[in-house]
Amino acid sequence: MAQIRSQLNPRSADFEANAQAMSTLVDELRTQVAQSAQGGGQAARDKHSARGKLLPRERIQMLIDPGTSFLELSPWTSTTTKPHARVSSLESVGSMIKSA
Repeated sequence: MAQIRSQLNPRSADFEANAQAMSTLVDELRTQVAQSAQGGGQAARDKHSARGKLLPRERIQMLIDPGTSFLELSPWTSTTTKPHARVSSLESVGSMIKSA
């Protein structure tokens, strides 16, 4: 099989600029995932909890066995490009559960 030779230079200014830009984007994505995991604003969570209801991720944790892997497939579902669209926190939890 023919070998593919890389022409990438990890010491070049372009490489370093791209690496920094990617690092910034990854940090932004991590922030968005953390915000999504909150399940809405604090007022909405408090209102839900005051009614004696569990938040969606709390319900999932109670449903799955301890030690079971849980992979959330769509943490950005609750974010939308339509400013007036509303997505409930339950709809925003898309997941895959795998038995250990």
